[in-house]
Amino acid sequence: MTAQTFNPQSRQPIQPKTDLLNLETLKFTALMYLVEAGRNEDYEQMPEIIRFAREFGASSTEINTILGLE
Repeated sequence: MTAQTFNPQSRQPIQPKTDLLNLETLKFTALMYLVEAGRNEDYEQMPEIIRFAREFGASSTEINTILGLE
């Protein structure tokens, strides 16, 4: 067995999955805005917030749970 020397130029940089992380963060933020809109009875804003939450990957179950439908 031979020892391998560390060569920093041959090392591949680690690419975090920022796209997935950003989508999860945006989804969570949209769902929190939905919670706040419900608390403040700001019903006019809710359809747009729901649209954003869905775009960012929120499921119908997550949205319905926040709205108290499940």
